Amino acid sequence: MTNSRRSLTNTSSTRRLACAAVLLACVNLHAQTPSAPAASPIQPKDGLWNWTMGAMQSSASCMPGVAQSLAQLLPQQRSEQVQFDTPFHPAQLVKDSAISWQQRSPNHFIAVANGITVQGFPLPLNARYELFVLSPTRMRGDATVEMNVWQVCKVQAPFDFERQEQVSPAARTR
Repeated sequence: MTNSRRSLTNTSSTRRLACAAVLLACVNLHAQTPSAPAASPIQPKDGLWNWTMGAMQSSASCMPGVAQSLAQLLPQQRSEQVQFDTPFHPAQLVKDSAISWQQRSPNHFIAVANGITVQGFPLPLNARYELFVLSPTRMRGDATVEMNVWQVCKVQAPFDFERQEQVSPAARTR
């Protein structure tokens, strides 16, 4: 074996060893890096909460006017006094026995309801809700309604829940 060939073999071996060392160092560094702490559950505050639905968007497969028809059946905004259970569970916000909620993480919930009917809408619908508790005074989510007319039609709308600050009686008289 010539010196140049031996040098080339040594260089390839050196490179492989260096790559293996870097890879091993990365694995060890990752193993020593503490993971982010798990989020703590957020407990929403009792009080007056406003619910606002954003603009509905329908899939291209929907018949014209479906999103507008659904929007007319659902409240675009409402306010109500809410006293939350401890620990918080979103079943208090969307009250329907057909809806089954699952908790994905401490502040993330998903619900699915299949075959539900909305007053005045002639077809059974499948609904999916996704809710995020962002703070003790704010939540947001998305609602997706799916129906099968001739093909699957999906209508999606974002929504927000926000707690309103209560005005004290003394502040009202000023």
